[in-house]
Amino acid sequence: MQNTEIETYWQEFCRVSHLDPSTPYSAWAYGYTVELANELAELTVTGVKTATTSAAELYELGEPKPYVGEYNIILNGDEQPVCITQTTVVETIPYNLVSAEHAYHEGEGDRSLSY
Repeated sequence: MQNTEIETYWQEFCRVSHLDPSTPYSAWAYGYTVELANELAELTVTGVKTATTSAAELYELGEPKPYVGEYNIILNGDEQPVCITQTTVVETIPYNLVSAEHAYHEGEGDRSLSY
């Protein structure tokens, strides 16, 4: 999903970060609803959400796998860019082995594993 607003946001980020504008990036929103995308984007902008997860099945269906060093333009529910993150760790683990520490860094709810 590319549009002029996203591309302009990326170009400005590259300018101030002294990054080659041809560096690849992805642009995406969290969740499956406008409300969830807005909520999780806000948690990311404020630094509460510093980790995320996704189902391995998505990658079996052809979704590109995340990789260390990848730049991500996080979009809100209106598909407007709100921040840029960079992937620092990628792990594939069974759902039942997700740690309490990871749940905390997900930043959602009470930040507990049971949430």
